[in-house]
Amino acid sequence: MGFRKKSHAALAGFLSLCLAAASYAQHGGHTPQAAPSHATDEKSAQHTPAPAHRHAAEGEKERVPDFITDARQLNHLPPILSEEELLSKAPDGYKQDPEAQEVVAAYRAAREIPRTLAQLPCYCYCDRRVGHKSLHNCFTTKHAAFCKKCSYEALLAYELQKEGMSVEQIRERIIKRKGNETPQSILQKRAKAQPAASAGQSDD
Repeated sequence: MGFRKKSHAALAGFLSLCLAAASYAQHGGHTPQAAPSHATDEKSAQHTPAPAHRHAAEGEKERVPDFITDARQLNHLPPILSEEELLSKAPDGYKQDPEAQEVVAAYRAAREIPRTLAQLPCYCYCDRRVGHKSLHNCFTTKHAAFCKKCSYEALLAYELQKEGMSVEQIRERIIKRKGNETPQSILQKRAKAQPAASAGQSDD
């Protein structure tokens, strides 16, 4: 009987620890819902719809995440992931998925303006979570494929740079919005602008 009581007590203690850990993860943490392996091992990442990150902790909301300020570092940036690497091991039909199209568009934008992205903060706060130095780092692996904030900021930066904004002006806009929109909002604006531009060219 004594042994059985001790076993029950040990089991109850173990279950209490598990419940406490689960409660902390649900209410105390602010890690993203995406699989954590993609930040460190891109080969193991699975192509699933990119979930939105949980809201940042209150203390994080006023902090500007890291970005590169040393111009010398801009000459030694690691390459942005190619489309072939991005879509490796993707299931059949993945590229036709609307969210996959957002991801592909964001990586294409990143390849066009890598130096700009390196000078921008990323509001998924990956600088604290996985040690990123700027928004650029998110696109050197499949990290951004799992984060709508990363994709949104890259697409926004690309569109603003096309409009003639400087890096400083783009950064101010990124900081103001804090990634609180979606990649789809940028792509919808782009789609609306394209027919208007085509109509203007045909008038000539």
